[in-house]
Amino acid sequence: MTGMLLKKLIVLFFLGTVFGAGISTLFDLETTSDSKKSSTEDFNGHALMSGELARNFESRYDDDFSLRQFGLNVWAAFQYSIFKEAQNGLLIGHQGWLFTSEEFIANPGGDEALAANINFITEASRLLASKNVALIVVLIPSKARLLSGQTGRHQPSLVQQKTYPQVLNHLQEESVLTVDGLQEMISHTQPDSLYLRTDTHWTPRAARLIAFSTAALLQREIPDINLRPQAFITERSGSNTIEGDLLSFLPLAPLFENLMPATETIEQFQTYPVGDDPFDQAVFDDSVLIIEEALFSPIEPSEVILLGTSFSADRRWNFEGALKQALEVDVQNIAVQGQGPITPMANFLSDDSALSTDLKLVIWEIPERYLTVAYPQTSF
Repeated sequence: MTGMLLKKLIVLFFLGTVFGAGISTLFDLETTSDSKKSSTEDFNGHALMSGELARNFESRYDDDFSLRQFGLNVWAAFQYSIFKEAQNGLLIGHQGWLFTSEEFIANPGGDEALAANINFITEASRLLASKNVALIVVLIPSKARLLSGQTGRHQPSLVQQKTYPQVLNHLQEESVLTVDGLQEMISHTQPDSLYLRTDTHWTPRAARLIAFSTAALLQREIPDINLRPQAFITERSGSNTIEGDLLSFLPLAPLFENLMPATETIEQFQTYPVGDDPFDQAVFDDSVLIIEEALFSPIEPSEVILLGTSFSADRRWNFEGALKQALEVDVQNIAVQGQGPITPMANFLSDDSALSTDLKLVIWEIPERYLTVAYPQTSF
């Protein structure tokens, strides 16, 4: 208790210091103006009303970046330590858990967007079926849904609460093969090990869990799909420190780094075909595993394609590799970051060459938090 009180007092002291520095800067503007301009341009009421004073103040503040950073750090520390609040976009939960506000807010037109996206998924499934291509939707629950006990006083809006069950029920009614990610993850012995505390993404452990659930669903529902078998091995290749994407909404460094949530470390995994030398096929660039394809080896047309968001595209989570090992087939990963789940599928279906005669299965990873967002959807 004493330690927390001391932190609060320090934050209040720094906040007062910044306020005092700002006031002194304001009163010093007249002196600065005198040294740079003629006497007819002195500080006066006209400067205040015309906005000149505000522009001069902003210029002085921007020029002294250290003071600006100081102020940002102090205000962030004040919000975080006293009120457990942060910049717009971030919500503070229990025990260092951070959540994106996207999982809680009601987007304008969210109900309409949800209905349109559900309809798009259904139509995409029908189009693929007409081309004799199977579809498996991998539905990923939001972090706030899986770890609802860690969200603190924050509760999702009504449209967010109903998103997952509404989507799941509709897809099941339409006989769209769907991995119920919530059921798989909530049944895990340690659900809190499946999401990162300071990031919006799952962990490699969660990616592996969902990959093997996908393989089990395929074997149970489409046992005669007849894919080219290929054995893969997944090995631990080290560990990596994660700077969570939610930390950008918490500008405490450098002054209050001691208030920052604890650094997270994830295990890194590498998947490669049995019989291949992994060091001939992969290199590490920072935290991302980049697979280098052999330039002169023959490339067979893909039978299995992975579509989705950064959950699939970011190789740190190794979802692609986990799928290869679980399915025992090669998987072509064409997931993209920053576009949500709907746009990549729309682009894929609008490309006539993409639906080749060799394609037999599309695995489509869809996080629920993107489904109340409106997307420009290509008709097909």
